[in-house]
Amino acid sequence: MYLRSLIIFFIMVTGIIRSHSQLTVAKVFTDNMMLQCDAKIPVWGHAYPKTTVVVTQSKLKIQAKANEKGEWQLFLNPTPCGEKTSVTITSGSEEILLSNVLYGDVWLCGGQSNMEWYFESSAGASDELQNTDNPSIRLLEIPHILSNTPDNDFSEKLHWDVCSQQSVKQFSAVGYYFGKYLNENLHKPIGLISDNYGGTVVEAWTSAQAFSDLPSFKKDIEKLKNVDFEYERRNGDDAQSNWLAKFYKNDKGILDTNFIWAGRDV
Repeated sequence: MYLRSLIIFFIMVTGIIRSHSQLTVAKVFTDNMMLQCDAKIPVWGHAYPKTTVVVTQSKLKIQAKANEKGEWQLFLNPTPCGEKTSVTITSGSEEILLSNVLYGDVWLCGGQSNMEWYFESSAGASDELQNTDNPSIRLLEIPHILSNTPDNDFSEKLHWDVCSQQSVKQFSAVGYYFGKYLNENLHKPIGLISDNYGGTVVEAWTSAQAFSDLPSFKKDIEKLKNVDFEYERRNGDDAQSNWLAKFYKNDKGILDTNFIWAGRDV
């Protein structure tokens, strides 16, 4: 009985240790990713507190030590455009392998619905689609996630994709054509990060710190410190859902969510 209890205790303790010692890297770093060339690149994540994390790239090893919270960060050395590599992250017996990594110029495609507009909805998409298979263009779609404070990671899983007929369909049309132009004219690999949110105002993309130097925003910044962001977000989502439900029900120009008032025969 004593031996059985001891074994169960050991299994539980081992499980707890493993659950807290899991090596992770920020979700923006994935297979097929594009990293900015000719620049020092920060890489960060979590590991068991006070353990050493080693990142290997092109046989070069760089290491960092996780702090008391298990947070670690280091910088990859500047790498020329066009270099292909893999990145291995290890801590103790744990390992993360990021494959098919390419260095090039990385661009952020941010904005409203005009930037969000899908490639497959653009004019001439069916003709252009056959030209979209291009391993020197990489795509990353950022999900719609709201936060009232800066975050150092995403709550949802991300994935970089090689530009292809499949991956480009629901990617930003503006972003794709911009990236294609740069790729053809600069002769460099191009990474495109599509981070957009329809209807957002420029203030939503600006940090509180940037506004703190503007007297006209001082009172608003102070108010935001006491706002329950999640509560306001839920209320806003509920209010919008209720409004849309009434809109579709009462507008005689809409039938079963079809906008008959916009039909060609009207």
